[in-house]
Amino acid sequence: MLDPQKRWRPLPDKPDYAGFLSFGGVPLTQEPTELTGVDVAIVGAPTDDLVSDRPGTRFAPRAIRSASCPPGPHLEAGIDAFAALRIVDYGDAPVVPADPAASHAAIERIVGEVVDAGVLPLTLGGDHSITEPCIAAIAERQGPVGLIHFDTHTDTGREVFGVTHSHGTLMFCCGPCARSRLASSSSAPTSSRFSPRRSPQPTSQRSSPTASFASC
Repeated sequence: MLDPQKRWRPLPDKPDYAGFLSFGGVPLTQEPTELTGVDVAIVGAPTDDLVSDRPGTRFAPRAIRSASCPPGPHLEAGIDAFAALRIVDYGDAPVVPADPAASHAAIERIVGEVVDAGVLPLTLGGDHSITEPCIAAIAERQGPVGLIHFDTHTDTGREVFGVTHSHGTLMFCCGPCARSRLASSSSAPTSSRFSPRRSPQPTSQRSSPTASFASC
C-alpha cells in the first residue's frame, strides 16, 4: 500500500501538483490481498473506443483524480466519507487502445477482484459502455443486478451508425440480449430508470451495491 501523503506528514495535505496521483489523496494499491478491510475501491476505466462523438473520456480517470479535493466533511451533511470509510485507489484497469473487447475484459477482471474482496467498486470512466463489464463482474458473483441509470439519453438504441456495441446501446446490451451472460439464470438484470413509470427491483432480489461512473 502506497500513501501519497506520507512525505508531507504531519501537514494535513500535500500540494496538488506534487506526489503520487490518487483519488482524494487516498492510499494506492494494485494488490488484491491489500483490499482486506477496505470499504470502497476506486477503479479507473480509461477507454472511449465505443463513443460515437466527442472522444476524450479516456483521459477522465486521471483528470478526476487530479481535480479531486483532499478529504473533508461534506459542507451540508457534515460527514467526512473518507473518515467514515476506508477508501483506496485501486488504479486503472489495463485497457488496450483500439481493442474494446480486451478493454472491457480487463475492466471486468479488475472490478471482479474488488467484488471478490467484499469491497464496493466505484468506477471512473470512460464512455458509457464501461458499465457493462462492471455489471457483468458483479452479476457473475452476486446474481441479478438492479441498475439506476442517470443520463440525458436512455442508451437503449439497438445500433449507433450501424454498430450494435457502442456507448449508445449500453442499456439494450445490458437488457434481455445479455441475460444469459450477466445473470446465467432465468432472472434478468433489471434497468430501473429514475421514473415513476418504472419500479425498482424488489428488495429481496437486490445484490450488493455497486457504483459506476461514465464521464461522457
